[in-house]
Amino acid sequence: MTSGDVAETRDNHGPTWFLTGGSPLILALVVLLLALGPRVLDLAVFVGPDEFSWVDRSANFTRALASGDLAQTYQTGHPGVTLMWVETLGTWISHGVHGVRGSADWDALINPEKTIAVLGSRRQAVAVVNAILVALASLMAARVFGLGAGWLIGFLLAFNPFLLTESRALRTEGVLTGFSTLALLGLLLYVKERKVGYSALAGGLTGLALLSKVSAVILLPLGVVVIAGTLLLAPNRPRQERWRGILLALAAWGGALLLAVVALWPALWVAPADVFRNMSGYVLFRAVEGGGGGKSFFLGRPYPNEDPGPLFYPVVLLHRTGPLLWLGLAVLAVGGWVAGGRSSRTKAMVGVMVLYLALYLALITRSDLKYDRYAIPMLPGLSLMAALGLVVGWRWLTRHVPRLARWGWVMALLVLAGQMALALPHHPYYYTYWNPLLGGLRQAVHVLPVGTGGEGIDQVVDYLNAFPDADAMALASANSQKIKPIFKGDTISMTNVDGRWFLGDHTFIYISQLQRGKHDPDIIHYLERKPPEFLLTLRGLDCGWLYEGPAAQFYGGDTKLEGRGTLRAYDLSATELNAGQNLTTTLYFSNEGQLPSDRFYVRLVDADGYVWADAGVGPRPDFEDAFRTRGAIVEGQAVLSLPVGMIPDSYHLHMGYEQADDGTLIGTFDLPSENDTVTVSLPVHFPPRGQYESASETVADELGLMAFDVRPATFPSGGDVWLTLHWRALANIRHDYVLVVRLLDANGAEVIYRMGRPARSVVPTDQWRAGQEVQDPWLLTLPDSQPGDTYRLELALFDADSQEEIARFSPGEVVIP
Repeated sequence: MTSGDVAETRDNHGPTWFLTGGSPLILALVVLLLALGPRVLDLAVFVGPDEFSWVDRSANFTRALASGDLAQTYQTGHPGVTLMWVETLGTWISHGVHGVRGSADWDALINPEKTIAVLGSRRQAVAVVNAILVALASLMAARVFGLGAGWLIGFLLAFNPFLLTESRALRTEGVLTGFSTLALLGLLLYVKERKVGYSALAGGLTGLALLSKVSAVILLPLGVVVIAGTLLLAPNRPRQERWRGILLALAAWGGALLLAVVALWPALWVAPADVFRNMSGYVLFRAVEGGGGGKSFFLGRPYPNEDPGPLFYPVVLLHRTGPLLWLGLAVLAVGGWVAGGRSSRTKAMVGVMVLYLALYLALITRSDLKYDRYAIPMLPGLSLMAALGLVVGWRWLTRHVPRLARWGWVMALLVLAGQMALALPHHPYYYTYWNPLLGGLRQAVHVLPVGTGGEGIDQVVDYLNAFPDADAMALASANSQKIKPIFKGDTISMTNVDGRWFLGDHTFIYISQLQRGKHDPDIIHYLERKPPEFLLTLRGLDCGWLYEGPAAQFYGGDTKLEGRGTLRAYDLSATELNAGQNLTTTLYFSNEGQLPSDRFYVRLVDADGYVWADAGVGPRPDFEDAFRTRGAIVEGQAVLSLPVGMIPDSYHLHMGYEQADDGTLIGTFDLPSENDTVTVSLPVHFPPRGQYESASETVADELGLMAFDVRPATFPSGGDVWLTLHWRALANIRHDYVLVVRLLDANGAEVIYRMGRPARSVVPTDQWRAGQEVQDPWLLTLPDSQPGDTYRLELALFDADSQEEIARFSPGEVVIP
């Protein structure tokens, strides 16, 4: 072979090469059928990061078209117009003529359910269109480089695992890749044949790519450079004719581009200024999606905020592509010129592809936020160059072994079989494919983020949805937005700073969050104390861990006491119980450096601050070490014994730290007001005898004062004390007593006078029943008192109805503690 131009030899080495009787039509149909299979089967699986957003946007787009409110066809700055058109037309076709306004089908179009089944059906249209785009790419490649290259590029793209995921997803990367590839091939057609019609074709396809996603903007300078450069370097053409040809070709290219954009984006018909203003703002701040930065993972370490650098996408391409692609690229690079000659036109077309790849790589590298899927539009260009390399290599081989020429179709089928063998084992989770030459998924997990497509999450959700009470469950996960639409129950966003995740009945940890450091290591250590309830394994790698619990009842408010702890959540054995029972509290908190001399307490207090029950918090079993480890998440427990004489009422929980030796307050946690109430009722049966054997004073043979005590009040003033009177009903009490409390100093002068019904007037004494014990607190403020001061206590009881004094007595001395 003397000519090196692959395109010019397609007739000599085309149809008989790979498929006897081949033709462009057969090529397109076969590639379409091959591409359809893996794209349309089993679509109701994983949920991409933002697919349900596109369900909503497409529904809004459909509604805007039907209502005539065309300005609302602007839904986002991506702008995703081609995707929304595909979804709109696809859903209209699937619903048939019945999908008219006002019908049930119409409502399904504009108000789609957020379920995995609906998402699967919505993916069908975009999957079919992306398969068509692959077939068209192979057809145009055959026009540019010959049928042999067309077949190979079709095989490589139909079963490219990385491209397959986005070809099946309701996102813009698939259609962006398809239309950008066609626009590139349109430019290559122009380079090859220099016809104005091909420049117009490239312009129209560029417009469709721009309507898909703004990152197609690199096609603008590429188009200008390619069209102008093709004619400027054209030999044997007068200079004036060259410039006239450039202007004509650029006008056709730009005109077709504008026509495609304006014709297919109705918002430009009615509000062009608003569209340009919104788009310019979007491009200014987010030229590439996610330009604001975020957590990533690269070469074994997370990048919480900083950019992982320019090597990220080259490494992605190494791990996300396969042996056949790199074999073809290597042959093209090493032996292309020797085996294929030195045609300037071939070199120009390869140069255009290289320029396209370089521009796109520079664009996505500029973004701080790095996602491997942003590199997908580069795959067809690389695959096209690989297909050319395989063609060049085969031609070199057949020149040296001519009898192999008739077996070209076998080579093509081997390429197809090899590509299918790479892709199909990963169905339907094609994102689990990683280059086997580099160790596959097991090695990729140490180098790049894996699980960014949420693959396998649907398996976890299916497991949970099978529970009979799934609709009443709550799942805590950093993937809560992906899971929420497909989970029957509720989801709780799991972050490092919000302890609400402790309320989850189940907790799900996913590998991509682990890699990128989205979970505090102490959270992982806490969960790993017990085995996972469900283990998600993909391609031999553990990718997700579902744990039971913690299932805490109440959110603790995430109150932090600096240097001591942060209260996350807590459980109560009951929120309604009887006096005399125990209240068990389980606390979930972070140890922020509590000291051995600290006492972590839980108390039950009334509206006046009187402490009715108090207990210290100790570690639950298996949390003894965590209780002493700074930064650890701890489960602690405190058991409060409620006095049998507790007044039936509503009480509040108090939690905090104090000095263990002297009770000096360190700080209290601010519990959410809706979560801190406990209701106490009278016991069903009164005990036959309380802690006191006999009454120190008896009133009218029906009421006995068993004892009294004094302790400091939990108030700032040093003169505040609580006087607690312990009463017992010796019989069913007949009188509604009013009590007068007096304190007399050493000279008999009155320093305190208080009057009221016992037990804070909650339960009048004539409702007390035989055997009932009542703890009766009185807050006393003593001016100028010092610890150790002594006063005489005097009590007087009056009948509330007759105001007659029933009894007066002095039960003893009050010593200020």
